[in-house]
Amino acid sequence: MIRQGGVYDYHLGPRGRVVILSSDRTNHEAYPIAARLLQRAGEVPPYLVGLSDADPIAGAVDIATLSAIDPAGLTEPVCLLTGGTIARIVASVQDLFEME
Repeated sequence: MIRQGGVYDYHLGPRGRVVILSSDRTNHEAYPIAARLLQRAGEVPPYLVGLSDADPIAGAVDIATLSAIDPAGLTEPVCLLTGGTIARIVASVQDLFEME
């Protein structure tokens, strides 16, 4: 099952790691919504959301790459991000699209 907050390696189109941002229910019924995970440290621009120290991996999520992806391109999950990190990513997406 593809889970919200899951980090997966993606091997279709632009390869790399992605974070699943859509809900578990959406992931079961449609193509999941994901954003690329970048391995970087230090200051991050506004379109990147840095992972927290509590997350099992380091890096930042590039919300500018938000898109539906083909689940056939996903490997087994690498890890699961913390709820606090997912909440910060969702808030950043809402700010990006000026949603409330």
